[in-house]
Amino acid sequence: MGDNRIIRGEDALRAATGLGRTKRQELIDRGEFPPYVKLGVRARAALASDIDAWLTWRAECTAAEARSEEPPPPPKWRLPKPMRAAPERDARRRA
Repeated sequence: MGDNRIIRGEDALRAATGLGRTKRQELIDRGEFPPYVKLGVRARAALASDIDAWLTWRAECTAAEARSEEPPPPPKWRLPKPMRAAPERDARRRA
């Protein structure tokens, strides 16, 4: 079934990936980083197996670039890409 451990917290995710929050979100939006698992209203985490797959993929991309080859496509994450809230909904929350 795979590794179902979760990585939760900014410090743990930064240690596991070497990336900050903003860069991880940019990569998620582009489909190049696994989306988070929603644990509750405000809590989210990453699956360790998806982070491991991402690290392996990045190593393969680096090796392909060194050989002047086309990098492989990103892996299929266990979860679909998360949907963003509509802008008008965000505006109501801030009011």
